[in-house]
Amino acid sequence: MREGDYGQAHWICTNEICEKFNPDWPGERLRKKLLPVNEEIEKLSKFEGGIIEIFDARWVGEGSADIKFDDGEEFTCHLIKGVFYPIDELRITDDIKERFLKLIDCRKKIAQIIREK
Repeated sequence: MREGDYGQAHWICTNEICEKFNPDWPGERLRKKLLPVNEEIEKLSKFEGGIIEIFDARWVGEGSADIKFDDGEEFTCHLIKGVFYPIDELRITDDIKERFLKLIDCRKKIAQIIREK
């Protein structure tokens, strides 16, 4: 074992066939755990006629996202106490709402995986 440099793992194995030989082995391990959730997010983000871009940091209520339609129209959508805002927007269908809820669950899974590391 040797000590890693700034930004690398604290301890790095000198055996070339060891997983911990890569100085970024903790990050690689985390990426592997997050891969299935990230693939699910990519799949859920696309709907017929547009995409959902869930916010990473600017959350309001239980979750926030930009709903972007292929024709250029977009809305910022929030879920507050189980109610979707904007309430009166007709283009936000049940399919979009369902995908949005699943994306919020995916973000919760990511947070849980990061806490467990």
